[in-house]
Amino acid sequence: MKTTRTIWLWLALLVACSGAFANTGRQGRDVPLAELSGDPQPLRLNGAAGQQTLALPLGARETVKSATLHLVATNSTALLGERSQLVVQLNDRVIAQLPLSPKQPEIVADIRLPLAQLKPGYNRLTFAAAQHYTLQCEDPSAPELWSEIDVQQSTLRIDTELQAQAPTLDRLDAVFDPAQWHDRRLTVVTAAQPGANELGWGAQLTQGSALRLRYQPLAVQHRAVAAGHGEGPVPGLDPAVLGNGDAMLVGTLAQLKPYLDPALAAKVKSGFLGVYPLPGDARRVLLIATGRDAAEVGKAVAAFAGQHLPRQAELAVTGLALPKLAPYAGLLAAPGSYTLRELGFRTRNVKGMSPEAIETTLRLPPDLYSPENSTVGIALNYAVGAKLRADSVLNVLVNGQFVQVIPLDQDKGGLVERYKLEIPLRAFRPGDNTIAFQPRMTPLVTGSCQLYQTENLQLTVFDDSTLTLPKVSHFARLPDLNRLAATAFPYAVQADGADLGVQVTERSSDSIAAAWTLLGKLAQKHGLPLSAAAIGFDAPPADRHLLVVGSRPPAALLEGAPWQPGRPMQFTQPVVDTAQGAGWWSRQWVRLSGGRTAEAATIANTEVRADATLAGQLLAMQYRSPLDGDRTVTVFVAGSPADLARGSAELIEPANWDRLGDDVSLLRIGETGIVSQRVGAQYDAGSIGVTGRIGYAFSQHPLVWLALTLTLVGLLALVTVKLLRRFYLRHHTGVEEEQ
Repeated sequence: MKTTRTIWLWLALLVACSGAFANTGRQGRDVPLAELSGDPQPLRLNGAAGQQTLALPLGARETVKSATLHLVATNSTALLGERSQLVVQLNDRVIAQLPLSPKQPEIVADIRLPLAQLKPGYNRLTFAAAQHYTLQCEDPSAPELWSEIDVQQSTLRIDTELQAQAPTLDRLDAVFDPAQWHDRRLTVVTAAQPGANELGWGAQLTQGSALRLRYQPLAVQHRAVAAGHGEGPVPGLDPAVLGNGDAMLVGTLAQLKPYLDPALAAKVKSGFLGVYPLPGDARRVLLIATGRDAAEVGKAVAAFAGQHLPRQAELAVTGLALPKLAPYAGLLAAPGSYTLRELGFRTRNVKGMSPEAIETTLRLPPDLYSPENSTVGIALNYAVGAKLRADSVLNVLVNGQFVQVIPLDQDKGGLVERYKLEIPLRAFRPGDNTIAFQPRMTPLVTGSCQLYQTENLQLTVFDDSTLTLPKVSHFARLPDLNRLAATAFPYAVQADGADLGVQVTERSSDSIAAAWTLLGKLAQKHGLPLSAAAIGFDAPPADRHLLVVGSRPPAALLEGAPWQPGRPMQFTQPVVDTAQGAGWWSRQWVRLSGGRTAEAATIANTEVRADATLAGQLLAMQYRSPLDGDRTVTVFVAGSPADLARGSAELIEPANWDRLGDDVSLLRIGETGIVSQRVGAQYDAGSIGVTGRIGYAFSQHPLVWLALTLTLVGLLALVTVKLLRRFYLRHHTGVEEEQ
């Protein structure tokens, strides 16, 4: 009996300790390196000095308790073991050295990362290989000099703990930090009976949070206020409604006063923003947005969405002057020349035989259109080292695709100004684009048993280089869910979303949360808060592009929709099975659109059924608005509000969101992958004029253009023959008779 009691005592103590550990908020998970690289392909280290670097994120309000790299790699069996090694660096400091042996080419190692070297933000995790196949003369670029790191099997385990907060408004960027490893959980609490005002306020708070997270998805929860025994700034609020993450409480002073600390309520003389440690959990924060009336609350939430807040915990928002932005604000929309500095690029130097690419980004309008032969001009200012071999080049890539090349064959090197490049405009896509300058520099003197110089292998691209955009039009073919996913088009032409109307079809917390979650994602893609959007439970204005979220869309808005309630739909198209999971940092996806796939491991023709009741499914569809033929409707519908909330949270993950396509997309909740297909008719948005429309029609139907060209050539040939015959009969018939 004594032994039994002892065992039970130890078990009780273990459970208590486990609970105490859980309450510390410590989190950890194993992340494949593929999520950091954004590419499922192995990291390959080529040559005598191959090197690859990954960005390792760390949130500003996190404390790292432990960090371990589980490394799985393979090296060439032709390497010389006594001279070859793999070095792992963290922020340019060596943390591990591993021999590369031809007899044991498979490497499995667990490496502890020194915590003192990890800094908030993005840390550099570098893999550098010194690879040789002989003790004396060798070719440093020999093909047998290689190693590969398996980014699927190699994982990073980081255990982090949130720090206790003494928050201020300017530190909210650290709260909503895209580099954070902890789960991003946000609960927005409103009045018990939310109306259009509460919908709009919650939407702005969600968008401001999502914009701070930049590219990280943010799924929110909605809760209504409830009386209870709280503490801190909300002593009258039930702590359960605040959830187990960060929280925001929004409403007029009259709505919130029963729950607020009297001293805090007395401070509300205008619009008011306050941020405090979350009652009961100082690691999380509580934001309160209020005012004496709806207009003052609107100013407070707009100030939060604007993102630039002072270093103080409480702020009286007495006036708010938001700048008036033109359509397509923040995008490269107007024809003309721009310096790379204006696009956010700064002068950069690289060196070595195969250095990292020099990259700059530009955001183009979502409905950009120009004739097929239009080009983007670049006048590049760069400096290059001397004595490079004549086959050295500077490759130019747009979104990872090779488009141009600059030969680096100047023997004396030096400064080159305004080197002109012409890149086809069709190489760019709507939204974000990356232009990469990728040097490949070779020493002049190479070969066996010769010392080769590499310090001269340098290249600098200057930020006063210019990019020239040609004359363009604003024209697009809709519906196109892929364009919506990439750029928020057509809802983000007006910078503040003034052309967007949102209808939530039921007053359910789940439906409200789903609408806020989707609007947060659209704001991220737009890059600005959609503060002027009309959002409510009733039908939005007919003269706007419409977004409908709910489990019961109104029949009037479903006229002409690809799917109708009670009617099943069959998706028959290639379904892609990928063994690679797309994660949090990953930018890998498979796009199912009209049978085209971006990356595929296995493809099979499969029928997918959208159930008539949509139980366990989320359906997205886009079509011409039945209220205004020049407008577009996008509907997100599920079988129930609970399915809608869960499906929206899954949909905004990159693995799903970036697969939206055509005019109908179906997500089966809890399963990986989306299927898409085109069901309805297409229509035009924008204008390109008569000449432009003819060119566009022929570019979309090249066989028609070919047939018409051949027909015209045939008619011209026939007319020419008849005219020549008539000329001959008129001028030469009598001459032949006389002879």
